[in-house]
Amino acid sequence: MVLINDRRAGSGLPVLWPNAALNNAAQGYAEFHFAAAPYALSHTLDGTPGDRAARAGYSGGVGEVLVTAGPSAQQLVDLWMSSPPHQSIIMGDSYADIGVGCAVAPYTDPNGNTFQTALCVGMMGVPY
Repeated sequence: MVLINDRRAGSGLPVLWPNAALNNAAQGYAEFHFAAAPYALSHTLDGTPGDRAARAGYSGGVGEVLVTAGPSAQQLVDLWMSSPPHQSIIMGDSYADIGVGCAVAPYTDPNGNTFQTALCVGMMGVPY
């Protein structure tokens, strides 16, 4: 969250406020998604981002970004920011709240290669 807010502040945008419900939704989806398919990034494995936020108790509109890479926060944020669709959500001026969750563990790909990886979910929200 700090790295994202640093990027926003550097562009003259207001910071996003940490929100416990969005954190819970993001963390739950990161864990669920990592266990299911960490490299088949999908926003719909267990419903929509809005469904996850609502189940966690968040009332509002949400935008969601997903990323998987090595477990470096800077690398993960850099990947988000180098993708125009992800950057537009993170740097959007319609959001006020943020939640981030990551699942980090060794992952063995179908070729038998094992490496440390992270799958992170960022949820930006605007309360109703």
